[in-house]
Amino acid sequence: MVLETEQREVKFFGHNIIYYVSQVIIAIALFAVCCRLFCMQAYEYPGALGNHVSDLPAHIRFGIEGRGYSLLYIIIGVLARTFGYEAVCVFESVLVVLTWYCAVRLIEKVSGFYSIVSLYVSLGLIFLTTINLPGIYGFYYTGSIITQPWHNITYIAMRLFAVLTVSCFIDLYKNYPGCVRLRDYALVSIFLFLSACMKPNFLVSFSLALLIVLIVDFAKDRRRWENLRNYVIIGSTVFPSLAVLYLQSRILYPQGIGGGEETSGLALAWFPGFFSQGVGTTVLKLILCLAFPVIVLAMNKGGSRMDRFIVLLYLVSFAIVNLLHETGPRQNHGNFYWCIYGAGYLLFLISASLFLKNWREGFPEGRKSALVYKISCAALLCARHGH
Repeated sequence: MVLETEQREVKFFGHNIIYYVSQVIIAIALFAVCCRLFCMQAYEYPGALGNHVSDLPAHIRFGIEGRGYSLLYIIIGVLARTFGYEAVCVFESVLVVLTWYCAVRLIEKVSGFYSIVSLYVSLGLIFLTTINLPGIYGFYYTGSIITQPWHNITYIAMRLFAVLTVSCFIDLYKNYPGCVRLRDYALVSIFLFLSACMKPNFLVSFSLALLIVLIVDFAKDRRRWENLRNYVIIGSTVFPSLAVLYLQSRILYPQGIGGGEETSGLALAWFPGFFSQGVGTTVLKLILCLAFPVIVLAMNKGGSRMDRFIVLLYLVSFAIVNLLHETGPRQNHGNFYWCIYGAGYLLFLISASLFLKNWREGFPEGRKSALVYKISCAALLCARHGH
C-alpha cells in the first residue's frame, strides 16, 4: 500500500514537471514567433508571400499622433515614442501569450482536463482560422465567420479580456439567478470594462446576448419577483462598459448615428457581402467555419447552460455583422466583423473544452459513433491551425 502511494506521488510529480516545463517552452516559443511576425507587420517587411500587411502600422501612427477611440492607443503611443516600434511588438506578443495562458485555464475549468493536452489545444486555438479554399477566400480571413489570429492589435487586446470575462462569467452564471457573489460580479464588470476600452465589439455582442438571456429567464422564472434584484445586478455588469461605448461612439460618429458626408455613421443592411458569392458558397462557408462546434454541441445535446450562452453570443454576433454596417470613410473597413471573430474564438474555445471533457469522461455509446466523433472533430480542429 505504501509502495503504491509512493509510485502515485512520483508519477504525479513527474507529470507536474512535464506540465510546467511545457508551459514555459510554449510561452517562450509563442512569444518569439509573435515578436518576429509583429515586427515584420510594423515595418511591412516584404517576404516570400508578399508584404506582411496588417493594421499595426496605422495603429502605431494613431498612438503617436494621440488620436483614436481605444485606450490601447495611449499605451501604444507611450511605447512607440519612448522605445520605438519594437516595444509595441513586444507588448502585443505579451498579449497573445497571456491570451494563450488564460485560455488554458478556461479549458481546464470547463473540461476538467488538467493535462499537457490543454496547453497544446489552447496553442492551436491561438492560430485558429478558417479552412482556406483558394477562389472562395480572396485573403486568409476575408469572409471568415469564426476568427483570425494576427491582423489587429486592438482585437488581440480585446480577445484577452473577453476570455477573462467569460472565465469569470462562468462562476457568476453558475449560481444565477438565486445567488450573485460580489467577487464574480466585480471581476466580470472589470474585465468587460477593459475589453470595451480596447475594442467595443465583444461588449456589444455580450450585452445583447445577456439581455436576451435575462428577459427569457425572467419570463420563465416562477420566483421572478423574489429574484428580480439579482437579475438587475447581473444586468448591471455591463453599465460601466456601456459608458465607454458611448464615449467611443462620440469619437467615431461625431455627428450622431446618422453620420454625414465627412464622417462615418451606422446604417441597417441585409446580409451585406455574405450571400454575394451565391447560396452554394455561403453554405460552404458555414460548413468550413462551424462544422466542429456544431458536431460537438450536437453530440452533447447542446451542452451546459453556459455552452448555450456562448452559442447565443455567436448568433448575436452573426446577426450584428449581417444587419449593421458603417457608412462614410469607415464603410469598407469591416469593423463589425470583429464581433464575430471574438465570438467565434470563444465558440471554438468552449467547443474544444467540451470535446476534451468527452475525451476524459467517455464518448457517446457505441464504438462506431465514438470513432466517427473523434476522427471528425480532431480533423476539423487540426485543419484550422494554419497561416
